[in-house]
Amino acid sequence: MWTRILIALLWLALPVHALDYFQSLDQVKRWSNDFVRQQGYKTLGGDNYNLYSKATGKSFSVQNQNYMLLYVINTTEGNTRPPVVCTGILFKEKLYKGFCLGGFDNLDMQNTKDTLLLKLIATGTHTPTANTSAQTLLVFKNIEGTFYLVRYAKQALDNALFPAGAPKTFYEQESSTYAMSDVNDKLLEKLQHKPSSTSARPSREVCLGENADSNPCDPKVKTKTEDLLSFQAGADRYSFSKRITYVDNPEDSNSVCVLTRHNGKLLSRTLCIHQGQVDLAYKFPYLTFEMGHYDPSEDNIYTKLYVTFKLVDNTFYLHQFSQQFFREADNGDRQVVRTLIFYRQSRDDPRKRHLLSLDSLEPGFTQKLQTQCFEKGYCVY
Repeated sequence: MWTRILIALLWLALPVHALDYFQSLDQVKRWSNDFVRQQGYKTLGGDNYNLYSKATGKSFSVQNQNYMLLYVINTTEGNTRPPVVCTGILFKEKLYKGFCLGGFDNLDMQNTKDTLLLKLIATGTHTPTANTSAQTLLVFKNIEGTFYLVRYAKQALDNALFPAGAPKTFYEQESSTYAMSDVNDKLLEKLQHKPSSTSARPSREVCLGENADSNPCDPKVKTKTEDLLSFQAGADRYSFSKRITYVDNPEDSNSVCVLTRHNGKLLSRTLCIHQGQVDLAYKFPYLTFEMGHYDPSEDNIYTKLYVTFKLVDNTFYLHQFSQQFFREADNGDRQVVRTLIFYRQSRDDPRKRHLLSLDSLEPGFTQKLQTQCFEKGYCVY
């Protein structure tokens, strides 16, 4: 009884703006629940248990206005029905409904000064002879204060979640025909089978530049490399550099990737983000990647990811992966309001049977660990 009262008082002590972010996430969850019921999805045995394998928000700026994209991935334990992704836009303390789509278990976001690109990944069926997945590309443009769909395309991915070929574009028009809230499964199905409009611009290749050895194919995109950190660990030499892709200004980057070299050899594994900054810190035996995005949202909520490795017998193994939510005061001080520990080696692999080394991580490992955390009940919003 007293515990509940104490928790309630602690939440009441937080400013209202700090709660808006989480209240908005709860609303998007309700939208996803409504969508699941409308679709008639049923789990095995009639179980209606819902699991939010991802529920978060990402700040972005378009046309000098600050927004936050909120989204949830709604699944079930054991994946007994297709996953559902639902979105919303938080703008000036008001939440606007986005879209709900079935079949996607991951979402990534990029934005330019004018547009918002959402990459929705649908994991394919894994068989002894095939392991493929695909992503849907939805590009929205702010036209007179509303985000409208200006491009819809699909792209096959190989088993490492890298593009296996150029995307196929089904719709590409800069018009106010389809607002973000108009997008649904039926509309995408309609556009996929609709003949191309003569007014649509020709299809163009999109390069995501997530592979350490690849270069962006867009001639407008430039790259810049900066040294981050170098140190000696026993007989081994580690060095890290930051590769920035941008169009006009390196400070306004499209993506930031960390390239790792071990004894001069470039590892194929990279950690990339599409907004924010990447910093590294090394204090024997721990190496920490800090990835944060601090553009202000309307409720002053900021997020930062920490990926920490521990050096054991000349090999860096994943020690902890966590996320923190901050609230910034008027004087610039940041206060932690919530912490999620997605992975901790001593908690998730105490017998050290499945250690994850720095040079063995596959693209998308962070999303996988986040999903596992929610499935095991360690992470609860």
